[in-house]
Amino acid sequence: MGFILKYTIFISLVAWANGFAPLQENSGRFSHVHENLDTSSFPIGLDDLVPQYRIPALLVPTHYKLDIRPVLESTTEDAFKAPATVDITLKCNEATTEITLHSIELVINAGTTVWNIKTPETPITVSGPTEDTTNEVITFTVDTPLFVGETYIIRISYVADIPLPSVRMNGLYRSSYITPEGSSKSLVTTHFSRKNAFRKVVPSYDEPTYKAVFEISIGRLKAGYTSLSNMESTPEDMKDMPDWVWDRYKPTPVMPPTIIAMIVSDFSSKSAEDGLFEKPVKIWGPPSVIANGDADFAAEAVAKTLAIYDKYFEIPYELSKMDSVGIPDFEAGAMENWGLNIYRNMYMFWNKGSTAQAKFSIGNVISHELAHQWWGNLVTHTWWNDWWLTEGFASYFQYRFFAKAYPDFTPFNFILTESIHRAMAFDITPASKPIHGEYTDKFVENPSEINYAKGASLVRMMDGFLSEEVFRRACVFYLKNRKYTSVDQYALFDDLHESLKQQNALPINGKTITEIMDTWTLQTGYPIVRVSKATSTPNLIYFSQESYQQSNKPEDPDKKKSWNVPISYISKSNPSSDENNIMPKVWINKGTSFLTHEFNTMNWILVNPDARGYYRVLYDDHFSALLQAQLAADVKSISEASKTQIVDDYFSSALEGYASMTEAFKMTEFMGQETSYTCWFTYLKYFQKLYTYMLYDPTESDKLKKHILPKMSTVINKIGVEQPTEEPVVSTILRVTLLNWMCSMGDKSCIDYATKLYAAWVLDPTVNPFPVDLRSILYCAVVAKATDEEWTFITTRYAETKDKLLLTNFKCTTVAARLDTLLLDAKDETKVPKTEMWTYFVVVAGNPIGQAAVTKLFDEDLPALVTYSENVNGVADVFKEMAKYVHTTAEIKQLEAILTKYETILAPIKDTLESFLEDLRENRQWLANHGNRMLKVLTPPTS
Repeated sequence: MGFILKYTIFISLVAWANGFAPLQENSGRFSHVHENLDTSSFPIGLDDLVPQYRIPALLVPTHYKLDIRPVLESTTEDAFKAPATVDITLKCNEATTEITLHSIELVINAGTTVWNIKTPETPITVSGPTEDTTNEVITFTVDTPLFVGETYIIRISYVADIPLPSVRMNGLYRSSYITPEGSSKSLVTTHFSRKNAFRKVVPSYDEPTYKAVFEISIGRLKAGYTSLSNMESTPEDMKDMPDWVWDRYKPTPVMPPTIIAMIVSDFSSKSAEDGLFEKPVKIWGPPSVIANGDADFAAEAVAKTLAIYDKYFEIPYELSKMDSVGIPDFEAGAMENWGLNIYRNMYMFWNKGSTAQAKFSIGNVISHELAHQWWGNLVTHTWWNDWWLTEGFASYFQYRFFAKAYPDFTPFNFILTESIHRAMAFDITPASKPIHGEYTDKFVENPSEINYAKGASLVRMMDGFLSEEVFRRACVFYLKNRKYTSVDQYALFDDLHESLKQQNALPINGKTITEIMDTWTLQTGYPIVRVSKATSTPNLIYFSQESYQQSNKPEDPDKKKSWNVPISYISKSNPSSDENNIMPKVWINKGTSFLTHEFNTMNWILVNPDARGYYRVLYDDHFSALLQAQLAADVKSISEASKTQIVDDYFSSALEGYASMTEAFKMTEFMGQETSYTCWFTYLKYFQKLYTYMLYDPTESDKLKKHILPKMSTVINKIGVEQPTEEPVVSTILRVTLLNWMCSMGDKSCIDYATKLYAAWVLDPTVNPFPVDLRSILYCAVVAKATDEEWTFITTRYAETKDKLLLTNFKCTTVAARLDTLLLDAKDETKVPKTEMWTYFVVVAGNPIGQAAVTKLFDEDLPALVTYSENVNGVADVFKEMAKYVHTTAEIKQLEAILTKYETILAPIKDTLESFLEDLRENRQWLANHGNRMLKVLTPPTS
């Protein structure tokens, strides 16, 4: 294997691994809302609803009064327990002698009491509870029936557990962080989204439909701790515990239990600047993090984005404050708890040592969680089969309003790469589900590609065929009409349609919103629309729809799908992307596969401008040629979003057999002049897998280089190889994307840039000259070409700085002996801590030369490695790394043999390892099915 080939392999793999993909007042007012809470719409009766995860609404909660005291440190009682008492106010809808509540992992104390609020001095005798662990409920029995229309209170005393995050990261659990001085600080936090969460902390009606008012008091030690919850609080000393204090929080609005939050910590806060938002906005985190300014961007972003949402929805943000907290151990990326959003640290804290991509991600995630304050919190999905009403709308609005808050980031087009294309790729697979799922008594959760990505895509389509302002007014109508309630999708559709009637803006196809949207929400998939010139009649075109199938498989005639498809277009005679011009000009209705439309066929046409509709488009040869010519003549005459969708439509269609690979390459020839990130991201994702595996064959690898590298070089010459001090964030992200590939292909400008920065580093090792956004790429380039002297310098810098990114890029070395040394060091505790052993193995496994050595060690000594490290999960990390490029049958069989040989040891991670192996098999099949077809187009014809 020659140096250039080895060098290319190593850099490409690390570039792939390190960045190509290139990833929620007024107490009197709330009391008034609580008193008028409508309980008539809750599900009633056992005939229609079996209480497995759902509790029949014989009794409906309207108010919780919770006193909970998480114990983090103590010498007189058990630490990491939370003694609590809850009073639940229940309205009786149907006479019963049983009170059933969700409860799991709680120790219920004796002495539960029940009384009618009219006669609190006369308690009702209660027995139990009986526990049903299968259905996660407990049931109390009262000796006299509870009567319809009466209101009762049940008081339960109990103890909740506060486990480590390694046990679970939902319910109430503990986390910790390390101070700059090296000490560990514990904290308590919560995560109640979805099933099995709130019931681990409070006996309750743990379902989104059961909204109520929550009046929470959190007990904490006076010294060294503060608490946070959804509302604002007032401290009150505990009479019998002088070292403790109650933080008494104001009652919440009517809300589901899933968005309650509680935190006890020593955190401090950063407030947003005055004038950005009319209510207090604070970011909470470890004192050193706040003091370092790491919360400054988040504080600004939360305040600016909230102000935009306030104006857009014409409903002022409901709560009196907005707190956001970064937590070290948080399973979800973030959670929209009303008034107390909780984030994983990486989505909350940013400083000048962080990347532009990290800043973009923080702003985007913040925008998503803030959208939930209206979509999900103010109005909530009744059950998880309609979770898209919460996540789909938040996923759409996050891009629109992040774009308004930070226009420099130009994030709105990212909805294509992060939502629309992701949904389309998944929605044709057997794993896809209708976005309006089956209404069941059990917890049902659609894949994120459906609830989030397809949900956002469908919301974008509604915005597109209604127009932005009409859609905005319809959303406002819905939110105002349904505030404080739980709904299904038909409540949304009915309200949108009623608003359209009031605006005199009904769709031109004469369909209701329900009729239109049912074709998109009750079935999987989407159509492909073909555009062709009529052969016998002048100035007439044909539009047709058919179901877009994986690998163009014939559709089952008994399950033939069709949709109500909005057809909008721009053309040579009317190229404007003004909203009035790109409204639907015609619809292909459900049950119609083909229609004609008058059009000057001498003009180019672009259907579905800005990818507003959730469908793909292909053109016949006539219109393909006209569109290609327009793109070649003036690439900027077509919008970024439209070009991005052309790339995705044509390459996806080529892979699935709807178009030829030659057509896909011809339709994307404009990429050499294209400077938009979303176009390049979409274009490169179709070559990534092919290039990774072609690296073993220099001849085939060169074919792709000759096709892609000149296009990239043209673009990089326009934006520059070197990163300036100030530039739009999206330009930085584009440069990172291009240089990832260019360095891997041995581009001289990239290698020279890395070499120049390395020389400066040697002159002053105390100053790292590599721009943080490009650091991983350039580290790899330097490591790949390092002499022994340079390798010594690089490893010394790691020993002194513990720069994890530098360690990761040790995988780029072209010297096998260096990889062998890393493996030996990994097993020597005097050189590498046991906890980091698997990190070193992952580094070596990320190199084709090292992969063979790691596989050999696994085959010969895996039990000893697992025993030494005391962590079998590290094996999965190594398998995952190798799965990025292993592709031959022999290599796959080696890994399969290891899994079989050590089946007992690997049992805890067997499913994970099997999934990686399945990925390998699928990758190999992809190469057989598609890779060769791409190579054939790239191969110049022989004379």
